[in-house]
Amino acid sequence: PQTGITYRWYSSSTSTVVLFTGATYVTDPISVNTNFYVAAYNATGCSSSNRTLVQVVAQAAPVAPVVANGSPVSTCANASATLTVTNAQAGYTYNFYTVATGGTPAFTGTSYVTPSLTATTHYYVEAVNSTGCTSNSRTDVTVTVNQVPAAPVASATGTQICANNTTTLTATGDPGASLKWYTAATGGTALFTGATFTTPVLTANTTYYVEAVGAAGCASLTRTPVAVTVSAIPANPVVTSASVPVCIGSSATLSVSSPQAGIIYRWYSSSTSTVVLFTGANYVTDPINANTNFYVAAYNGTDCSSTNRTMVQVVAQPAPAAPVVANGNPVSTCAGSNATLTVTNPQAGYTYKFYTVALGGSSVFTGTSYVTPNLSATTTYYVEAINSTGCPSAARTTVTVTVNQVPAVPVVTNAGAQICPNNSTTLTATTAGGNTLRWYAAATGGTALFTGASFTTPVLTASTTYYVEAINPGGCTSATRAAVTVKVLSALAAPVVTVQTTTASSITFAYAPVPDATGYEVSTDNGSTFITPSSGTNGLTHTIGGLNPNQSVTIIVRALGNSSCQLSANSNAITGISANPFGDGIFVPNAFTPNGDGNNDMLYVYGTNIKSLTFAVYNQWGEQQFRTTNKSAGWDGTYKGTAQPVGVYVYYVDVTLNSGQVVRKKGTVTLIR
Repeated sequence: PQTGITYRWYSSSTSTVVLFTGATYVTDPISVNTNFYVAAYNATGCSSSNRTLVQVVAQAAPVAPVVANGSPVSTCANASATLTVTNAQAGYTYNFYTVATGGTPAFTGTSYVTPSLTATTHYYVEAVNSTGCTSNSRTDVTVTVNQVPAAPVASATGTQICANNTTTLTATGDPGASLKWYTAATGGTALFTGATFTTPVLTANTTYYVEAVGAAGCASLTRTPVAVTVSAIPANPVVTSASVPVCIGSSATLSVSSPQAGIIYRWYSSSTSTVVLFTGANYVTDPINANTNFYVAAYNGTDCSSTNRTMVQVVAQPAPAAPVVANGNPVSTCAGSNATLTVTNPQAGYTYKFYTVALGGSSVFTGTSYVTPNLSATTTYYVEAINSTGCPSAARTTVTVTVNQVPAVPVVTNAGAQICPNNSTTLTATTAGGNTLRWYAAATGGTALFTGASFTTPVLTASTTYYVEAINPGGCTSATRAAVTVKVLSALAAPVVTVQTTTASSITFAYAPVPDATGYEVSTDNGSTFITPSSGTNGLTHTIGGLNPNQSVTIIVRALGNSSCQLSANSNAITGISANPFGDGIFVPNAFTPNGDGNNDMLYVYGTNIKSLTFAVYNQWGEQQFRTTNKSAGWDGTYKGTAQPVGVYVYYVDVTLNSGQVVRKKGTVTLIR
């Protein structure tokens, strides 16, 4: 169509009746072939020279579709339905709708699978031929939706069985519904239809499934599972022994060999009895007086029993005679000692056991000769005989061990004896009346050296220990022997001396303690004479005072013992040198104590490099108290033989050193008494 041009439609080439104005004309319904004409007009009303012919050829409409041969269509709730055109024509198209007219096709094709449906639903289908002509009407297809029955309820009875058995399973469903049994949760072929289903013989756990099917053929949405647990048949029990000997009047212990976890064992008096005598892998019978048979069966947790019961025969055995014990009865021993109990009539093949109780308990020894532990009081033992079949004697033989008390350990009256080498000594001990004393060279065993209260040793050159024991009239000896050591004295070790401290006027020597020393002596004249140390007899230091600076002193120390044969050798001579606090200069103390105690009694001018000097002392009034040119002389605190009073004095000293240097010094000194 052109812009500005109007198009008018007519029923003939000459008709003046305009059927429609516009470029596109939708006619009324056409039933036969019909001609139409169109003319073009401009804005001034001028028309085209001719009208253009348009012939409409009427085509026959296709036949309405037939679905499912016209049969009603039904399905189950929550399921789909298949709608199939059964008169489909080649070259035709079939559209399915959810409305009778208009709308958009839900599906195009000859077979439409609906979505899952929950209620009755209408669908409409039309046929369209190759020219686009549709059937005069849409075929109405009604899909009837049938409700599904509920899943069945299955009973739980019969769901646990023993292997190689069947069981009956029961289920209930909606009224009118049939019940079908399967081996799968979905699909498969039903094994049985009915409320009660008897399984085939089962050897393993199996799950069955049952569904309900309503009158319309709709099955329950799910199948109800029913699990059947199949318990294996336990193996026939294996017993530890098929023949168990037991002593007449005693109980027998019957045992399953290697019992299995989770398996229950039940014991019976016969192969068919239903009365359970005992449940467990180990059965202790009542007392047995004659040969008796017992039977055991194995059961699992679901009470499935073994195929057979296993028999155990209990064989009754006679008891041996009670044993006889030698050494007399009662038996005697000493406190702290053992006793030997011996069976005098042992039988070949018999076992003998000793006990501390008349009945029960655990044996303390097995054999024909029992050495008891050391005893402190009278004790009773019991012995029984056991034959080759394990039967004990009817009673245990009683054996009483009487325990005699031992004497007390002797008391040595001169313990710790000490002698010098190549001497002997006498050792003395005491004990209770009636006891005998024996002397030995060892704590145990050996031969007695002497019998009696006083023992004189041989001449000894080394320390020696002797031992003495007491023996009472019953032959019991004291629990131990009393020890006494005779110590043979030897010279003590020589002290080790060192210089401990020094001052300008004193030296202190020290020495380590010597074992067993009772005191010390020192010598300053190379051992010619010895004196007590300045720290006392037992002191470990010696101080020598009144020395000049840089003065040397040598001492020797020896250790003293309780006996003269213990006197130590002299120590090495050790030399000490007093301190020299002033080097090449001079030194005058600022105080001295002329009190006659041997310490600091003189006032000296000290120096190691003095060639000559003049030394004078004055009192506070300028009166000269002392004057000397002898460098070894000093003031003793007196003037004209009279001791001067305590106070401060002035000194003057002129010193010529070895180097020729002259040193002049003035100072004060305090006299102290």
